[in-house]
Amino acid sequence: MKLLSSLKKADLRQGEFIVRRGKHLYRINKANRKRNAKQG
Repeated sequence: MKLLSSLKKADLRQGEFIVRRGKHLYRINKANRKRNAKQG
């Protein structure tokens, strides 16, 4: 079970979890991309 929770965290970091979870989290991912673009 520990492995599964760590996998979810890794997915969140990569943004793949968001694809599976639908539009709400997809919107969050887009906001994160904008923030990352400003930093870069």
